[in-house]
Amino acid sequence: MTFDNRASSSSAAITRTSMPIERKQTTQFWTVRGLCLLTLLMFSLSAMEPCGAEVTGWTRYYKEWKKCFDVGDFKGAVEVATRELEKHPRSFGALSLRGQTYMELEEYQKALDDANAKMGIKEEHFLTMSNHLDKAEALIGLKSWEEALRELRLYQSDAGEHVIGELPIKMQLCRDKIAAKNEPPAKELDIKALAQQLAAVMEEKQKAKAQENSAVAEVTPQADAKPVNRPVRDKWALVIGVSKFQDKTIPELRFAAKDAEDFSKFLVNNANFSKDHVRLLTNESATQRRILDELGDKFLPRVVKPDDLVVIYFSSHGSPSRSDVRGKNFLIAHDSEKRNLYASGIEMQQLSDVIKDRVQSDRVLLVLDACHSGATTPGEKGGESDANFNLQAIPLGSGQTVICSSKAEERSWESKRYENGVFTKRLMQALIQDGEQTTIDKAYSHLSKQVEDEVQQDQAAKQTPVFRSTWKGNNLMLCTPPAAPEPMPDAVRSLLAPERCESRK
Repeated sequence: MTFDNRASSSSAAITRTSMPIERKQTTQFWTVRGLCLLTLLMFSLSAMEPCGAEVTGWTRYYKEWKKCFDVGDFKGAVEVATRELEKHPRSFGALSLRGQTYMELEEYQKALDDANAKMGIKEEHFLTMSNHLDKAEALIGLKSWEEALRELRLYQSDAGEHVIGELPIKMQLCRDKIAAKNEPPAKELDIKALAQQLAAVMEEKQKAKAQENSAVAEVTPQADAKPVNRPVRDKWALVIGVSKFQDKTIPELRFAAKDAEDFSKFLVNNANFSKDHVRLLTNESATQRRILDELGDKFLPRVVKPDDLVVIYFSSHGSPSRSDVRGKNFLIAHDSEKRNLYASGIEMQQLSDVIKDRVQSDRVLLVLDACHSGATTPGEKGGESDANFNLQAIPLGSGQTVICSSKAEERSWESKRYENGVFTKRLMQALIQDGEQTTIDKAYSHLSKQVEDEVQQDQAAKQTPVFRSTWKGNNLMLCTPPAAPEPMPDAVRSLLAPERCESRK
């Protein structure tokens, strides 16, 4: 995998490798893939050119292809494989690499064409079983469910005990889609009736909620009326920054912990957060267990009420989705292990679910200053880029707002002008540009321009913060004083471990 967040200039880039999870299905998966890779190399040795030339050719174009693929230059990777196929049209290896790249580009028909071409090269080759799986995945992308199911069955028959753990899931998906397609279409009248019933239920729920919150909320009877802003009762924050890691193969970061400290001070000094309402976890105190404990049990669920505003800030490394067998993103805690993130990291899906299910507020701001680059350039939050979080792939609960430090294809940078990441520093400035009346929307617009300008001027690069929200009320203002703040309950305070941050006074 690639840890592509920030690190000091002396940190070396971490080569992107797969992270095995010690489960039976993963072992089976890599058994099959290992056999496939070994046989693919053996097949290359048996090509039309002399043996020595073929080995040299394979090594050359595979390295060139992998270099493009690992940095997300999929079009370049396709060009490398295509050039090899122009020289050797029956190259099994080049077809495999190009087909894999087409899947990343979601060009499923081209991936299917390459899989069919491999079938024609060597039908008796035992890599045929892998070809069935490649064809099935392309057919699933094309939504050709019957054909995909047939290929999966052929793969199951050929692979025997080496069947990968995902196979039953994929087969069931195809069966479900086939069954759904064969069901008679619902009548339009039934759909309309169901929609009316759902609307009636939602209206009753809204009325009931309005009565419960009558002291601070109003609900208008018009269906098309804009939601009315409810006063913020109280404000809470969990701020996390990790610069140092137990796993020494994970590069240290320069400013992640300091960014978190500065942001927590900003909330108290500039944004009207009570000091005991802001929890700061940095480095050794920011373990996976401690973070999840305060997020989902001992802190936020015990203090947050429905009309409160919650801020969750996270500055650390992140992992790219294709490093995981299920395509999941992870945030990296102090005690996370590079090769065991499923058990030691914080999955983005899990983070979103905890916020949605255990934090009783529909006004939650999540700030992610984490991208996926291994640091090799001074000042850069990363070097060999893989991608930042794709916000469209992060499921948000009702009322959640997320601001991410850069687009999926970009890197995040540390400043040459001050000891902070560009994103965090400019975010703090943007949130108070109009004083306490600064809205989140306006702050984001100002933040985006300031970050883009500084990175372009100082680094000759692009960094564009990304914003996504499901909040339906009037524009949120982070810095306005809460309407009815309460002190931290003693019962909750007694559950929380002390913050270990000597620089915080």
